Amino acid sequence: MENGGDIYVNCKTDIRIGLFVEGSVFSDKLKVNLRREKMPMGICTSSGVFGHSLSLGKADAAVVLAQDTALADAAATRLANEIKVKEDIECAVKTAQQIQGIAGVVLIKDERIGLWGDVEIIQ
Repeated sequence: MENGGDIYVNCKTDIRIGLFVEGSVFSDKLKVNLRREKMPMGICTSSGVFGHSLSLGKADAAVVLAQDTALADAAATRLANEIKVKEDIECAVKTAQQIQGIAGVVLIKDERIGLWGDVEIIQ
């Protein structure tokens, strides 16, 4: 995914979406598995370290899953803005837990990853 990567998915089969996090130890090593019974689903990414979009944070990637793709996009931006150092991931996870409608998050900064919700990561 690239910064600002916003995807709406509605498939009749499970699908896997790879996470590309430029310069990260996790780049091209993780995939999000989306189960058909959870669809439709929006999966959106925001980053503070690559891409052309303005970000107030330094997250390598903030990935949000929600049935409302616009909500996933807004939440990804919000969470990416909160992460400036890897220690901020825990606080960003707590923020995600307070946003109604989010199904799950994957937050990456340096060698740290934070997961919350109904998100299945596979290698």
